[in-house]
Amino acid sequence: MNEKIIAEQLRIRLGNVANLPTIITENVSAAMQPTLSYLREFVLFGDTFELGLAADGPQRQDGIYQVDVCAPKNQGRPAALDIVEKVKAGFRRQAPAITVGSLKINLEGTQLSSGRIDGEHFVYSLSIRFTVLL
Repeated sequence: MNEKIIAEQLRIRLGNVANLPTIITENVSAAMQPTLSYLREFVLFGDTFELGLAADGPQRQDGIYQVDVCAPKNQGRPAALDIVEKVKAGFRRQAPAITVGSLKINLEGTQLSSGRIDGEHFVYSLSIRFTVLL
């Protein structure tokens, strides 16, 4: 249940970043036109760790929110990097934690993959590390 809330909150944060192209969530197929930019998101959950000795004490869960930034191949690297910078600004490490009830999602930084051609689009994968205090 926590994973659903975490994924929703990360998606909301991404949706609140101004001037981004269409966002496609994971497990949704979409045929995008080769002339349009878009984002594809994935949430990768890591292990959950106990923060103390008590079995019912607080826990920490690590994860990665991956956003694939896809720009038309003919616009290439510059267009994709412009979008990457907008996404990074919305998920900067110093941003306030996302708090929902007892969950606190801390953003831990970003890492950018090398660019690649995928069909008709130039793609960068932006990995946003997060830690959740449960």
